[in-house]
Amino acid sequence: MISYRKFFSIIGPWIVLALLMNGTRYFIAEVPSYIYMNWNLFLALVPLFLTWLFLMSNNIFFKTLIFFAWLLFLPNAPYLVSDLIHLRDVGIQSMLWFDGMMIFAYALVGSMVTAYSLILFKKNLFIKKNSQYIFLFAVSLASALGVYIGRHIRFNSWDVITAPVELATAIIKVITEHYHDPVFFMTLIFFTLFIFLGTYSFEQLYKKTTT
Repeated sequence: MISYRKFFSIIGPWIVLALLMNGTRYFIAEVPSYIYMNWNLFLALVPLFLTWLFLMSNNIFFKTLIFFAWLLFLPNAPYLVSDLIHLRDVGIQSMLWFDGMMIFAYALVGSMVTAYSLILFKKNLFIKKNSQYIFLFAVSLASALGVYIGRHIRFNSWDVITAPVELATAIIKVITEHYHDPVFFMTLIFFTLFIFLGTYSFEQLYKKTTT
């Protein structure tokens, strides 16, 4: 599998581009829109760090804790794609192309982090291909639910510690009451497919370049 150093050489330029565009926009816009994207980017990189900790550790208890922390923070990476929603109400029309390109840079980093992290986990946890893809689908579905909760219910990953009861109640409510909501239905289906296919394509692309 592609090394961490090689992976950072791939996403590094995109991170720099996203930050450069964000900084440029800050100085030319009337309001500091999109500064929060840098915090979202940091959160999107956390799963990558947790993946590294998981692979480096030999302590089963520590690895289990890291795994669940990874599951909680992983949705922050594909969540960057949903930030495209802000194009509807932030910025002037003449800057729409710039804003779209900037958010795309952030979203691309988040998408690649999601794929790379998932590939490392599924290969480390499972040997058989069928088990790997079942795991990939299950995590993609859970991450899609996480994106919906973050985007529409406005909970964060750390709320599992700071507000566990409220978060658990919100998740139960989402599953039991929002299942008929088209937005929930579409978010769950298409973010699951987006994460699953994105991971599959990233893995296949890597195989093609190494054969």
